[in-house]
This record gives sequence, C-alpha cells and structure tokens, in this order.
Amino acid sequence: MARGSFNKQSPGRRALKGLAGIFVTALALGGCAGLQWSSYDKDGVSAFKKGNFEEAEINMKEALKIAEGFGIKDRRLLISLENLGALYHDLEKFQEAEPLLERAIKIREGSADRDKSAELTNDLGLLAQVKLENGHYKEAAALYKKAIARSHKDDRSLITDLGNLGIVYLELGELSDAEASLSRSLELANKTYGKQHPEVAYARTNLGRLYFEKGALNKAENQFKSAIEIYESQKEPNPDHKAAV
Repeated sequence: MARGSFNKQSPGRRALKGLAGIFVTALALGGCAGLQWSSYDKDGVSAFKKGNFEEAEINMKEALKIAEGFGIKDRRLLISLENLGALYHDLEKFQEAEPLLERAIKIREGSADRDKSAELTNDLGLLAQVKLENGHYKEAAALYKKAIARSHKDDRSLITDLGNLGIVYLELGELSDAEASLSRSLELANKTYGKQHPEVAYARTNLGRLYFEKGALNKAENQFKSAIEIYESQKEPNPDHKAAV
C-alpha cells in the first residue's frame, strides 16, 4: 500500500471549518491606502464565506499588494499574508501557500507575544501540512514538533498535529516514531471525542494502515474493523472518511 494513501487532516479545524476562524476583522483605518486595504480584505473574507473562491483570491491578493507598502511591522501585512496563505491551503494550492505562511511565521516569531501566540501555533500547523503536501518531510516534521510543543494538552489541534506527524514519520520510514505519534493521536481522540466519534475512526484508520505497512495484519484488521463500526454507527457518516478505510 502506498504511503501516500494515508489520510492527512487539515489544520483548518483549529477554529471553525475553513478559514472563518483565521480571518481577522479589519480595524477602522484612516488614509486612502488603509481604506482600500480594509475594503479588499473585507470583500475577500466575505467572498470566501460565500464560496466564491476566485473572487476571494482576487481581493486578498489586492489587499496583500497594498499591505506590502505598509511595512513589515504593520499588522495589516501579517493579516493579508495569513489570509491568502490560508486560502491557498484550503484550495490545496500548496506551492502558493508555502512562501506566504513562511513570511507570516517569521513575523510572528519576531513579535513580543510569540510565546503565548495561538495564531503562531495555528500558522505552524498550517505550514507543516503545506510542507507535507509539497513533500518536504523533514521540514514538516520540525514544524509539527514546534506546533505540538506549543499546544495545550486539551487543544483539539494536538490530535491532528500528532496524527499528521505520524504520517510524516511514515514517509521518512521511521515506523517506530510513526506508531508513537499515531497511537497518541488515537488516545487523545478517544478522550476528547468519545470512542464512537468519526475522528476516532479516522485515527484508527491511519493506525491500521501503519500496522499494515509493518506487516502486523491482525492489529491492522482490528483497527479497520473498529473504524468501520464507528462509521456505520453514524446516521450520516463522512463519506470521505469511510471510503478511506
């Protein structure tokens, strides 16, 4: 079984689905350029929420173009980098997302509140998945480790980051580390969501595939069976998750 068939989870779950939890409401700003930026930013967010992704991209690119003129210390540049980077992440335009998120992280890591910044943790998780999708596995592993180290033990994003780190280890052929990460992800999913939740089934599916890779077929079968039972117990199971088993 190709390792590329493992299920990677999107960090968009850290707040609301998609980008809604990442966008920052524009402040009331004076000046022509400031008003233009605010308008493009607002229209970009609105277009995304309506599913008009082409319009969202156009507006966000214009907002970023204006924000570049404000300087690196201006918060509007950071907002535009994160918004457009997150949009490209959600649209699976990972090559385009990578440099934007890298710049955003560099800015946040240079800020005074970097140690307590939930936004920095979020950006690290987004960029880690982008690196994973782009095949930059060692960089992805380093970013996931950073995000995990910053996460609270009850943060649901920790479940996803641990699961995705396990997938990175699989791509690197580090099966013992992969098993440790995937097992911990499953353990936290059980505690957080309950044993019959689709996210638990999702974690079991990936752990089952790890065991399959290792040749531990009985363990793999047990994980797959448990995952299928969870999916079948749901009134409206996630078709993408079930199809992956």
